[in-house]
Amino acid sequence: MPQGPRRKIKTGAGPEMRRPAPHGRRPSLVWTLPALGVAVALVIVGGIVHQRQRQSASRLALAAAEGTPLPADIARNLAAIPEPTWDRVGADGAARLMLVGTPPSGNVTPVVLYVGAEYCPYCAVMRWPLVATLDRFGTFTGLALSTSSATDVFPRTPTLTLLRQRYESPYLLLQTAELQGNIQDASGRYPPLQHLTDTQAALFSHYDSSGSIPFLIIGGRYLLTGSPFSPSVLQGMDWHAIAASLPVGTTTAARAILSFANEITAAICAVDGKAPASVCQSAGVRDAAQVLPHTGN
Repeated sequence: MPQGPRRKIKTGAGPEMRRPAPHGRRPSLVWTLPALGVAVALVIVGGIVHQRQRQSASRLALAAAEGTPLPADIARNLAAIPEPTWDRVGADGAARLMLVGTPPSGNVTPVVLYVGAEYCPYCAVMRWPLVATLDRFGTFTGLALSTSSATDVFPRTPTLTLLRQRYESPYLLLQTAELQGNIQDASGRYPPLQHLTDTQAALFSHYDSSGSIPFLIIGGRYLLTGSPFSPSVLQGMDWHAIAASLPVGTTTAARAILSFANEITAAICAVDGKAPASVCQSAGVRDAAQVLPHTGN
């Protein structure tokens, strides 16, 4: 199986030159040094408090916005990444998708299946390149803002939830399942949200017997279990900052998202007859296709 972080489904002068200080000056030195120390300590404490207040405000802002339908600026930045940006980022040279199964035959429309959970920080990472990729092949509605769990590693990683997504494309079928929420109940468990169909469950158990998420399989041929990159890449950013970085493609987060998105795109092109040509024949996708595993590799 491809390697990557993943999550199991949960539950001065010498002394002889010195002169005595005039009467009354020595106490000034005695009191000045402790006072200076107190002032420095207060500045340090104040800085720590300010930093904690900023972090708290950031967490509150994330929590308040969670569940909000995808804002127009984020949707626009995800769907309108310029082709020169995609081409400049290309692929990072390391294949993260694994070759499995055989490509669909005949005129069968390939299926992209994603399985994750809202609490999972590694799933939070996966959704950014997945949505950016799928915006090249079709149109989303029903996306909303979300974060990973506040009590897990990489707490409150900003992401998008696919819980109520609707997707239309002439090139592929998208199936998604967010298995659990991101807020623990009184028993410490994350509530169930969606369930796999029998066919989806069979694929999931066949290719990922350990039950790790995120799980992504493209056309029954290309597979990833685990995160394409560390959630730490997105720490300290919010949804707007992440999305706004994508059209430019120069930040660490943008390069990580776009390079893997190019790889997903190349995998979809490999199973859907290389359509649309404007996407599949672009320089960035052709670059990514070179790192994809192929039969006989």
